[in-house]
Amino acid sequence: MSYSLKPALMWLVFALPLLPLHTMNNLIGWDIKEQERRVEFMEHMYACSGRQDPNHPLCCRYTGLWQEFCLKEAGYAMRDRWFEMKEAVRRFEAGELEPTFITEGLQ
Repeated sequence: MSYSLKPALMWLVFALPLLPLHTMNNLIGWDIKEQERRVEFMEHMYACSGRQDPNHPLCCRYTGLWQEFCLKEAGYAMRDRWFEMKEAVRRFEAGELEPTFITEGLQ
């Protein structure tokens, strides 16, 4: 063993018992269903982006998928939804809409 490795190994031997448990097992609290949903949606974004095409500049890369999705798809939908909600508030405050109470399913 070279001399330069000794300090690193010494640190590991002494620090290992001091490391919090969560750094040693990152599967505690792991939500398998949520991870499956993320994978499924990531595959959807990948397919929609056209990255499966070998000529695509980001072929075989998942980098930036979420940002691209937000800018090209979700961003527009959420912007439009915001204006719809703003209009609904305006109409409610003007007395054009009656309040609706949802009681079904509430405890």
